[in-house]
Amino acid sequence: MTVDKRRERAREWIDTIYSEVQNTVVDNHIFWEVQRIRSSNPRLSETGSVFWQWMIQAFAHSTAIAIRRQVKKDDQSVSLHRLLAEMRDFPDVFDRAYFVSLYRPELRSRGNVQFDRLAGDGAPDLRQAAGRDIEELSRQTHTAEYYADRRVAHYDSRGLDRGAPTFDDLKSAVTCLGGLVKKYRFALKSETVLDLMPALPDWTHIFTFPWIDNSQTVV
Repeated sequence: MTVDKRRERAREWIDTIYSEVQNTVVDNHIFWEVQRIRSSNPRLSETGSVFWQWMIQAFAHSTAIAIRRQVKKDDQSVSLHRLLAEMRDFPDVFDRAYFVSLYRPELRSRGNVQFDRLAGDGAPDLRQAAGRDIEELSRQTHTAEYYADRRVAHYDSRGLDRGAPTFDDLKSAVTCLGGLVKKYRFALKSETVLDLMPALPDWTHIFTFPWIDNSQTVV
C-alpha cells in the first residue's frame, strides 16, 4: 500500500472510530443521568424493579462490547488499536513533516510545537507515542474486553476467572478511548475536539409525567 493510500485509510478510520466512541460516550452520559434522576427521587430509588436490573445489564453489556470493538486486532476490524498499530509500524507515513504540512505555511512553526506535544520534543514521528498509547489502551480496557469475550459476545464454558468489570472499570476504559480519539483525530487531521459529548436536545422531559395513564380502563 502506498503512503498516500495508507494515510487516506487512516483518516477514514479515525472518522469511523470517532463516531463509534462518541456514541459510547453519549450512552454513558444517558445511563448515569438516569441513575442521578433515580437517586434524587426517594420513592423511585426505594422501589425495586426488574427494570433497573435490565437497564444495568444492558448498559454493562453494550459498553463492554463497544470497548471490545476498539481493541480488536484482526485484519477486518476498524479499531483504535489497529489505527495506533499503523502509526507505530509505519512511522514514515505519520511523521512530523506530514503533520506540519496540515498547517498553512505561516503557521508551520505552530505545527511543530503541536507535534512536540503529541509525539515528544523533537520526535520525528508518532512511533513511540503510539506504542505507549497501545499499552495504556490495553491496560485500561483488558477487563471489559475479557468480560465481553467470555460472557457477552458468547458464553464461554471456561467461566470468568478474572471477574466482571466494575462501573469504574467501564468508566476508565471509555475515558481512555475518548482521550485517544481526540488525540489522534488531531494528529491525523489537525482537528481539535474539546469534548466528545455533543449538545443533545432535552431528552429528560419524558420523565416529568407518568408513563402509565391510570385513568384509562384496561380491558
